[in-house]
Amino acid sequence: MFTHEHFEDFLTKIRTAEPENPILSGTYPLKIKGSSRWFKVVARPLWVMEESSELTGVIGKFIDVHDEQVELDQLKQLAKIDSLTGLFNRAYAKRALDTILNNEADASQNYALLVFDIDFFKSANDEFGHLFGDQVLANVAHRIQANVRKSDISARIGGDEFLIFMEYKDHLEQMIERIFQALNGSFQGYDITVSMGVACFPQDGLDYMTLFHHADQALYAAKRRGRRQYCCYESSMQDLLTGVSAEA
Repeated sequence: MFTHEHFEDFLTKIRTAEPENPILSGTYPLKIKGSSRWFKVVARPLWVMEESSELTGVIGKFIDVHDEQVELDQLKQLAKIDSLTGLFNRAYAKRALDTILNNEADASQNYALLVFDIDFFKSANDEFGHLFGDQVLANVAHRIQANVRKSDISARIGGDEFLIFMEYKDHLEQMIERIFQALNGSFQGYDITVSMGVACFPQDGLDYMTLFHHADQALYAAKRRGRRQYCCYESSMQDLLTGVSAEA
């Protein structure tokens, strides 16, 4: 059984088919004995005469492609997820933010991009081993997931570097403070603290690259001020990263 939406899509394909190119196809989840399975539908409309627009019927077949579709969905999911943390990876986060900022956002909306990393994370690997370091990263990811909304985008974008992208209406400072405090804490006796930079749409940039660069400059400002804090971007920070590589 088709869902209403998928059935309407199938009917649209039938109605718009032409005798010069009559074969149509689509892949849909169908309800079979109470379970959902993916099927490919291949069909051909029948007309009173080939040159007529009067439809008399449709012939076709259903092909079970459930296993192939499930595997494809899993591969698509793996392509956008960081395997260690379960967050989005850098490439997918950039594409998602580009889509929002270039196609969906307007000047009446407000977004904040939070870029942060773990203070002195190298010490976790050096003192306790890389396996423990991975556990620290996973713990930070869990803290992120517990403190963001489903509509927010959170990603691991480097070794110990993360981003969160979220829409806000007001009380930005309180939102940032809440998330920042949630990220700091202890894991198996190891003290986790983060440094964070924040840039906002539209005032700090209208595209991903500009926002990210400004958030990165604010992150470096937080490091220069002693770490374990966050900074919101200001124009006075625009030269901070010129020729400088921030210490991890």
